[in-house]
Amino acid sequence: MKKTSDTNQLNGNYLAENAKQAARSTASVVQNRLARTQDALLTRLDATQDALSSAQKVAGKNLKRAQKQAQKGLGQLQGNAQPALARTQEAIQAGLSVTQDALLSGLSSAQDVIGKGAKNASAGLAKTQKSIQEMGDSLQSSMESAARRRKRRKFIFRLGLLTGLVLVLLYAPWPGSQTRQRIADFWRSVILNQQ
Repeated sequence: MKKTSDTNQLNGNYLAENAKQAARSTASVVQNRLARTQDALLTRLDATQDALSSAQKVAGKNLKRAQKQAQKGLGQLQGNAQPALARTQEAIQAGLSVTQDALLSGLSSAQDVIGKGAKNASAGLAKTQKSIQEMGDSLQSSMESAARRRKRRKFIFRLGLLTGLVLVLLYAPWPGSQTRQRIADFWRSVILNQQ
């Protein structure tokens, strides 16, 4: 009887440990995926920022070159150089504007992806927590059910034992003193065997 109880308890502990390990594993996988997503997004963000910075440097250098060339030509062809300089500056500014717009849209899309990834990760984590809770509730319910069944079996066994004992005493072929002596001998042997 005790071995069955110990086995049931060990099985319950084993199930609980497996459930905990599964939950830890699931949480670890979700955290790893979230970390990888964040790392990838941060890497893309860094690359975008580096590209923006280098584009601004190149544009700044181009602007300086254009200004130097315009100043040299200004002395010789001032009347012709001013319209060309204005067109050059407009083209550079338009190029800078287009570059900045492209970089800003890339940055905003990267931020959107990061936000969506974070939302998906938190939703996955919430689902994992919910499934862990449901698994715990199910395990608790099955353990309670097993305890009720054990209790019921013990009661039926004791009831049967008591009924059998009453029937043996009622229908025993020996007188009462012999019956009492045999019962006492039986219990002594049981107690000695347990020690």
